[in-house]
Amino acid sequence: MKIIYLLSVLGLFQELTAQNTSFCVELDVPRNQILVQDKFIASLRVNPFPENAQLRAFVNGTPLPVKGNTASYSAIASAPGEYRSQLKIQVYLSDSVAFQQERVLRYTVYMPMVQTEVGEGAVLYAGLWTPVQIYAPGIEPTNMSVDFRQAAVRMKSAGNFLIQPDSSANTVQAMFSAQIQDRKVSLGTKTWKIIPLPAAQVFLRTFMDTSRKKHLMPEIRIAPVPGLSNRKLQVQSWRLSVYSGDKWFNTVGTGPVLDMEAMKLVSQLLPGDRVLLENVVVSIPGEENAVLHGNFQMIW
Repeated sequence: MKIIYLLSVLGLFQELTAQNTSFCVELDVPRNQILVQDKFIASLRVNPFPENAQLRAFVNGTPLPVKGNTASYSAIASAPGEYRSQLKIQVYLSDSVAFQQERVLRYTVYMPMVQTEVGEGAVLYAGLWTPVQIYAPGIEPTNMSVDFRQAAVRMKSAGNFLIQPDSSANTVQAMFSAQIQDRKVSLGTKTWKIIPLPAAQVFLRTFMDTSRKKHLMPEIRIAPVPGLSNRKLQVQSWRLSVYSGDKWFNTVGTGPVLDMEAMKLVSQLLPGDRVLLENVVVSIPGEENAVLHGNFQMIW
């Protein structure tokens, strides 16, 4: 942001003809909204500038470094808030003040607000690797650091992580910090609640043949699980029980399809018989610590 002030002074200068001479003061403030612990910078330039002139500049009474017709000011923004500083500009000719102007430097210091995005459904399931994105407007991701507690962590790229919440913990905590200039600044913490993996909603389907006889389909199906709709779920093992009158039959198997022994049990079902699919174990490929369990029953 550049602000230009035109100022005039009447006088006789050795280098100039006696006339009304104009000074152009250019004030340059690149940013007036600054991250906490970042640096506020301002500079000024005076033109035209006679050879025998001397520039002096002060902020709140403190002299600024001057080089020829320029002066610069910087300050570390130590805490959030609105800041005002008094700037005084003086031009000396022949040891006397030929020109003076006072201005106010205003700038705002703010604390970065960390933003987080958790994978599907914004849910952290116990034992399940979940993508988490972390960023703060105004800060390069490479300058941010995150310390996770109660979770295993894999870093995919700057600001992008995979975290696996501890199955024995109730929450995952992340502590954020950033490198701003030559300082490490704490940006606060974030706590997520760990959710136990839900039960798998498994079921069996039936169909009617051309003679209107009902049959049980062999495939074990899985209904979508909230927060896991983009994950592939696989049936690993199961137990099938059939209660027919006062008789009880059961068998165990593996995989997503009832085997021949199980299909033999359900091939002679009678109205009122009860079919139980129990202890169904459902896995997620690549997630050795995330296992779902489900049950299903139907009356024939």
